Amino acid sequence: MKTIAKILLLWGATLFLVAAESLPTREEIDAVRVQVKERMAEEVAAMERGEKTGIEVADSCCAFARADERAAYRLLLFRAAFRLYLKEQSYDRAVGVLRAMKGIFGNEFLIPAQDWLRPHEARLKQEEPSDAIKTLLACLHAKIPQPEKTPPSQDTPTAETEVAATPTNDVPTTVQPSWKTAAKEKEIDQKTETLRNMRRYEKIAQKYGFKIERKPTFKKGGIQGKKIPDEQLDDELDRFFDALKILPLEFVKRSGINIIIICSDLTLANGKHPGGIAVGSAMYLPVGFSPKTVYHELFHIFDNKKSDSKWTDCNPKSFVYKGSSLQSITLNKKEKKAVERNRDDDRIQKAFVTDYAQSFEREDRAETFAHMMSEGPAFLRRTEQSPELTGKMKYIIKLTGKKGLLGKDFWDKRFAGTQETESEKEETKP
Repeated sequence: MKTIAKILLLWGATLFLVAAESLPTREEIDAVRVQVKERMAEEVAAMERGEKTGIEVADSCCAFARADERAAYRLLLFRAAFRLYLKEQSYDRAVGVLRAMKGIFGNEFLIPAQDWLRPHEARLKQEEPSDAIKTLLACLHAKIPQPEKTPPSQDTPTAETEVAATPTNDVPTTVQPSWKTAAKEKEIDQKTETLRNMRRYEKIAQKYGFKIERKPTFKKGGIQGKKIPDEQLDDELDRFFDALKILPLEFVKRSGINIIIICSDLTLANGKHPGGIAVGSAMYLPVGFSPKTVYHELFHIFDNKKSDSKWTDCNPKSFVYKGSSLQSITLNKKEKKAVERNRDDDRIQKAFVTDYAQSFEREDRAETFAHMMSEGPAFLRRTEQSPELTGKMKYIIKLTGKKGLLGKDFWDKRFAGTQETESEKEETKP
């Protein structure tokens, strides 16, 4: 499934022949980015309050995109919808977005679509091989077709014959077909744009107090990963800074983060594949990471305590941390029996934001912080069913909600769904 023909076969469609819109330029996209954000603000707020699902918000994005005639506006809305559908594993709807884009932009829809899909390739390959999954993977690996050369009329001299017929002292050169020249120029423009984006991201990172490692090296016997091309890193950093800008600048600077490494095939020394890693002041993220992972790993860097009785006192008395598939833990017989009882204890299950939070104390704190950040008002509703989780929430608020960190009113605004920090106001997207 490496050609555009196979994608069209899967969709039961024929080659797009009518005139299509041109893809918008980066400048055109930048011009409407804030407008799109404002248009979707109510939808996003409703999702954070738990009033709408991600799929419902994505459906709204698609409806807005189809109703608008501006190419840049449409592309940004389709991108938001596509990402939400993938996050919600609604792959049929994701394919529907690609169909809509094809109807508008013709076969050029593959250019942005492949960038959107690339971070999710590994996960898609692990899913059940449905028709929708096959279509998405086919789209990812399809060759973007170039315009065909139109054979010149016999009565009309070609550019080559015109050059040959013109007397000149210059060395004659072969004139390239216009479509080849355009394709080459577009490739150069994309590389230039990527380089410009990298420089901007590096300046933003410097403002936050850390460095982006574009060419990471990995030592034998330790953490392993593979460097990704700058074109792909561009899209990953876009998502990274989008997550980071919710946090006040001062908190990120004082967290202690010094370096960010985004790579493919992130692997621990034991051969396990984590969702992210924080080692000292360095954060490692795999391609396709979620914003929740950014908050989790950042809190690990910020949180230098191995154990705190004020935290463990929030847990039910019978609870025992059990380790995880990434890192095992040695338990005695009594502790093993306690872990078995934990599984059937509804009160214990509600005291933890995820099953992974039950692995280690530091993971519990990082997971709780990440969910408080990601869920906002929905997290507050979870605490109503668990006094233990309420205690953990208060611990995080007291630890981070200080002047010079998140600030005293950060969590009030976060849980109300109205918070907007100085970092969030500044557009970090190139």
